[in-house]
Amino acid sequence: MTNRGEPGKLQYFESWASYQIPMRPVHPIAYEQSEGLSAYYLAEYDDLGRLWKFTKFVRDIVATQDLPANVVPSDGSRTSGRSYFEVAGSGQPGPNIAFPATQFLGEYFRSQVSSVDAHFELQKISQKADFQDEYEYWPNGSLRHRITHKSDGSSAETFFDERGRQVPGLVPVPQPIPH
Repeated sequence: MTNRGEPGKLQYFESWASYQIPMRPVHPIAYEQSEGLSAYYLAEYDDLGRLWKFTKFVRDIVATQDLPANVVPSDGSRTSGRSYFEVAGSGQPGPNIAFPATQFLGEYFRSQVSSVDAHFELQKISQKADFQDEYEYWPNGSLRHRITHKSDGSSAETFFDERGRQVPGLVPVPQPIPH
């Protein structure tokens, strides 16, 4: 199976297969389909359709509170019994938004009906990158360089020869590589 995508595009995925490098994303989805997932993946492809960035995003519930229904604002556009809100400057729920608007937010609120129109469970959701791989390729298409960034701020680099075999301790020679 090839690890190619549409040149210059971003694509969301449910998962990835095997431990081969570069990663091999599987089960493409639209961002809206990630609504119920605690983790999802974003693949970015270069102008030749090669995977050049692969990011795992995780969602965590960082706070939960039970509120009477009349306290949680709604514009009537609930999805699956849920409503979404921006985080206001005070750290409280701000304007009501549709789920797709959460795509680039680090935090947002989600309300869930917890009993028939009597109470809502309001959850503050943190959405962040758990890890990110970046790839560079040799002119022949073989993997040349991998950088892995982790959520703790650390990173690791791996280098490969022109046949795609890992080369320990190789120091890169700076030169532009087209994406």
